Amino acid sequence: MRRPEVKELAALFPTNDFEFGMSLGKGDLPAFFSPASQRPELIAERAHWLSETPELYLGYEPGADDVTAEFVENGIANGFLPANLANLLPRDAFRWIAVNLDAETMLLKADAFGSHKLVAGAVCFPSSWSLAEKMGHPLAAIHDPVPTVNSRFGARIDTFLSRMKPGTAWERSNWGLSRSPDLNQHPNRKLPRLDATVGMHEVFLRLEQQILAPLPRTRGTVFGLQLFVYPLRELAEVAEIRNGLAHALKTMPPEIAAYKGIANARERIITLLEQLR
Repeated sequence: MRRPEVKELAALFPTNDFEFGMSLGKGDLPAFFSPASQRPELIAERAHWLSETPELYLGYEPGADDVTAEFVENGIANGFLPANLANLLPRDAFRWIAVNLDAETMLLKADAFGSHKLVAGAVCFPSSWSLAEKMGHPLAAIHDPVPTVNSRFGARIDTFLSRMKPGTAWERSNWGLSRSPDLNQHPNRKLPRLDATVGMHEVFLRLEQQILAPLPRTRGTVFGLQLFVYPLRELAEVAEIRNGLAHALKTMPPEIAAYKGIANARERIITLLEQLR
């Protein structure tokens, strides 16, 4: 997937007050996973983490074989997975995907009650969350730590996933701030956290480009995630981004700021941004 240019990131910060939403736009699954836009440096780092501690970054539940097989078939048909994956057992094919694609790949499967559970996941670059803690859980449980998501969207997310039409895909963007440029921010790594002492050179924006697409035969969903990291000092050179981010931080509800890990640094980052005006 193409790395968004800095000037394009202004769209992340509209002039209205911050609102944690689930805004979706039409997506393109083959383009999202396209071999032509793979980032070799990310693939190399994925191989490192999957070799060192695979239990932290790769999960595969009983009952995931059919939804994995359908994703493989979809990928082969759309040209973003090699044909020989069809010869592998689904679990082995999913491990190949984990190692050889630069995107995070998660597969959800609906149960008899329409609750979508995470049954397969390859997440090497989490933003301070643990894949192992999410495996096998329904979407509602996965979103429990995210303030307002279940109360505002709840069952609507499961309904939306169940009603996605074959051949469609939907994308959304999500952003956060971090004190480290490292892609892998698994909680076990205990990386430095944002606080009131940070300098401009220590703050980084993490942009997640996410995609959802149906796997209708198995009542499944593929959830893909591409991560891009930008130094705040680079973004702050663009007035629209600088002012938009400052306004988003000022108007962000305290519970969202705490969830995003920026509550202790919020005022400091606002000051750093406003000093550049």
